[in-house]
Amino acid sequence: MHWVWRGSKAKVGGLLRLLFIRNGGLSPNPDLRYMLFMKMVDAFNGYARRVPTWPLYILCLLPVPWLLYLAQTGGLGREPIKSLEHELGEKALQLLIIGLMITPLRRHAGINLIKFRRMLGLLAFTY
Repeated sequence: MHWVWRGSKAKVGGLLRLLFIRNGGLSPNPDLRYMLFMKMVDAFNGYARRVPTWPLYILCLLPVPWLLYLAQTGGLGREPIKSLEHELGEKALQLLIIGLMITPLRRHAGINLIKFRRMLGLLAFTY
């Protein structure tokens, strides 16, 4: 198998900008694939700009009441405090990793989610 890396326009950097073409025959026109990719990225960025952040705060905080309910009713096992700490710590770590992925996505794929980075950082801190 022989893989050829074909770069595209300089506006979008990194991994997703580089198109794989196996033996030079996957796509007769790499510029067409680049244009389709950029149209999808632009459509996604336009949709992400219209999404308000306040519903995402509520959505990300929904596990807290559920975990507190489980702690009160014995659903977290023999040591509910330890289980609660582990669950909340895992949620915080997941939110932190998602928040840290925003900058590489913006640099390498052109996907602009910078609007949500503060929200994810605040929620990670809250957890």
